[in-house]
Amino acid sequence: MGDHNEINVLKRKVTDMEQEIANFPMITQMFLDEQTELQDENRRLHQRLENANREKIAVVNDIARLTHTTCCNHNIVSLMACGIEVSACEEEYTFCQECVDKHITETLENDDKMMIPFKCGRNCTCDMENDSVYTKMAGGRLATLKQKRQELTYKNSLIMRSTCDTIVQRPCCCNPMAHEFENCMAVFCDTCPAGRNYFCGLCFEYVGGYNDTHSHVTNCKHNTQRPRSFYATTSKQKKICELLWMRYHIRKTIGDSAYAESGLDTADSTLLKNTLSLVGLPICKYGPCDAN
Repeated sequence: MGDHNEINVLKRKVTDMEQEIANFPMITQMFLDEQTELQDENRRLHQRLENANREKIAVVNDIARLTHTTCCNHNIVSLMACGIEVSACEEEYTFCQECVDKHITETLENDDKMMIPFKCGRNCTCDMENDSVYTKMAGGRLATLKQKRQELTYKNSLIMRSTCDTIVQRPCCCNPMAHEFENCMAVFCDTCPAGRNYFCGLCFEYVGGYNDTHSHVTNCKHNTQRPRSFYATTSKQKKICELLWMRYHIRKTIGDSAYAESGLDTADSTLLKNTLSLVGLPICKYGPCDAN
C-alpha cells in the first residue's frame, strides 16, 4: 500500500513537470513580450528627451539670434554702437557690414572662393545677392564680383574644351588649317580637287573655283583696301587678316557656341594671343606670312 502511494506521488510530480515544460514556451513568450514593451517604452522616453533637448536648443538659438549675429557671433548691440550696420535675411539670420566686406574682399582676391556666395548663417538658404540690404552693403563691388565670376566661368570653359591635339580644319575639307598664307587672300587648298580648291582668307567662306573665289575676296566685307585687291598689301589689311586668322583657329578649337559667348570678335591682338595659349594653340604668326 505504501509503495502504491509513493508511485502515485511520483506520477503527480512527473505530470506537474510535464505541464511546466508544456507551459515553458508560453512563459518565455510572455517574458519576450514584456521585454519588447519595455524597449518600446524606453525608445519613447528617449525620443521625448531628444525632442525636449531640441526645443531647449531652439529657444537658446532664438535668444542668440536676438543678441548675436549669425555670421560672426558678435554682440549686435556692440556692433551697432560702433556704427556697424546689422540686418537680417528672410530666414531671420543676422549679418553685419563687416562680414559682407570681408567676404567680398576675399572672393575678389581668390579665384578658389570666387563662386562661393555669402551666407549669413551656416543653415541659411537665402539668395543674399538678391537681398536689398545685402546689395546695399556690398555696393559696386557686387557688380565687380559678378563680372569676375563670368570671366572665371568663361576661362574655365575654355580650359575644359582646350586640347593641344585639336586639329583646326580648313573651310573646304578636313585637312589641317595652316596658320598663315602668302598674301593672296583667295587661299589655295592643295588637297581639294581642281575647281573646288579655294576659300576666302577673310571670312573663310568656301567658294570653290579660282575666279569665283578671287571675285568674292575683292568684295568681302573684311577687305578694306582701296582699290580692292585680293592681295593683302596694306599694313591695316595685314593686321585685319592676322586677327581674323587667330579668331578662326580659336573658334574652331572651342566651338561656335563658346566662341559666340566669348566676345572675342572684338578682342585685340593681346587678348587673342592669351586665348590661343589658354586653349593650347601655338603662339606664332597668323594670316599673311609677312604680317607685322
